[in-house]
Amino acid sequence: MEDGTALRERVAAFAATLASRSLLTQRATKEIVTALGAGGDADTLTLQWMREAGGPSGDMHEGIAAFHERRPPSFTWTAPRPS
Repeated sequence: MEDGTALRERVAAFAATLASRSLLTQRATKEIVTALGAGGDADTLTLQWMREAGGPSGDMHEGIAAFHERRPPSFTWTAPRPS
């Protein structure tokens, strides 16, 4: 049996990939998938998140610019704090 090294390496690589992605995209994906699983209207939620991505956070524009400039993106969106 393997000592778990390969699994730890794969988990670390996956975690690094997630950490490099937009938090806004991760949050939106979770909410949209949850809505679909509950039989909800994912289209409305998708549009809400698209407005957020293209709006104040600037993450969508940053992602597109980074892609065109062949550089890693620098995402800035953070989840709103509960009141």
